[in-house]
Amino acid sequence: MTRWTQAPGRGLCSTVAIEHRAGRALLAALLALGWTASYGHAGPQPAARGTLALVQGPPTASASADEQYRYFSALCENKHWDLATKEGRAFLAAHPGHPKAALARYRLAGAMFETGKVSDAQVEYERLAPDASFEFRPEVLFRLGQCHQRAAQWNAGAEAFAAARQTQKPYLLRPSTFFQAECLFALNEFAKAESLYSQLERPSEGLPEGVDPEEYAREARLALCWCA
Repeated sequence: MTRWTQAPGRGLCSTVAIEHRAGRALLAALLALGWTASYGHAGPQPAARGTLALVQGPPTASASADEQYRYFSALCENKHWDLATKEGRAFLAAHPGHPKAALARYRLAGAMFETGKVSDAQVEYERLAPDASFEFRPEVLFRLGQCHQRAAQWNAGAEAFAAARQTQKPYLLRPSTFFQAECLFALNEFAKAESLYSQLERPSEGLPEGVDPEEYAREARLALCWCA
């Protein structure tokens, strides 16, 4: 919930609370009438920041790098992938050394992936993958594996999924195992693929917290029939 306050002298009602999901037309009208948003001590929530950035429109030529990033980020949050791709490229070209350049590249790659520009996304993920300090490196490696898989680059895909598994990111552990096995199966490495499928069919005890022991279990059982 966002609390909006009217500028002095503009009417009887001075404050109104509006859900973050309110339409852009309503939020734009409030801005035009001089209303300002407040969010409490925690500051604006991501959804509200994204909506406001879109309402305010594309950054001008004189906009700061941070303003450009906020607009690009809002496009990604609202799944405007084509425009996000354009703005992300422009941001990185203009501000390659920005503190959020790596995060911007990650979001750009995601926008490209979502619109089917898989080879372009792969290039960006490959630039991020060597950075062990990047907070979303497990996701980068997993997405990179998907890019290779879609291009039938089975060896590279298996390596990327194996690297994603090694990060031990709980929610990526079982998907990475399954898709690594799929790549190995495509390479006719049936024994290696069977070993991984078996891990999913009969998960061992002591899985990391947050890992669903049944995720991909059914798919693994079906795949094992082809390995026999």
